[in-house]
Amino acid sequence: YGGGPFQVNAGFTYDVAVSNDWSLSLSGDVNYRNKGFPTLRQPGTRVPARTLINASLRVYQTDGPWEFSLICSNCGNDHYVYS
Repeated sequence: YGGGPFQVNAGFTYDVAVSNDWSLSLSGDVNYRNKGFPTLRQPGTRVPARTLINASLRVYQTDGPWEFSLICSNCGNDHYVYS
């Protein structure tokens, strides 16, 4: 390993019927990056290692139009520079 940027992404979705008409879905993903490049080549703007976590919980009608969701993006509230 040459010490360059390294990134790992993993995710899952789990669906289960809770009744004849309703189902539950749980989803999540993790994005890990060990380091980043300086933004616009400016000193002091290199993105540090970070782990971003996203998750969602969804209750939905199996054959209907209704759906209720709770969605969390960047659940750890990580701050980083995006270049």
